[in-house]
Amino acid sequence: MATSSLIKTITTFSLFQGFSPEEVWKILAAGKVGQLKPGEILISPGTANDTLFLLIDGELSVVLEKKRGGSLDPDPAG
Repeated sequence: MATSSLIKTITTFSLFQGFSPEEVWKILAAGKVGQLKPGEILISPGTANDTLFLLIDGELSVVLEKKRGGSLDPDPAG
């Protein structure tokens, strides 16, 4: 995605409402744009993180695992 198109897209996010294109550019210039392959892990539970991730296009799943294995499923009984 071209930088101008990326800036235009990001300024539509509610988090960035009121930001000028120049301000969004400064944020983008301080970081990096990446792309994940299907099935690739963005970040694992327990990993230290001080990064803001923005999903520009596509889908992202959040999967948490119990310490002994298995996925954490919401308890339908509440």
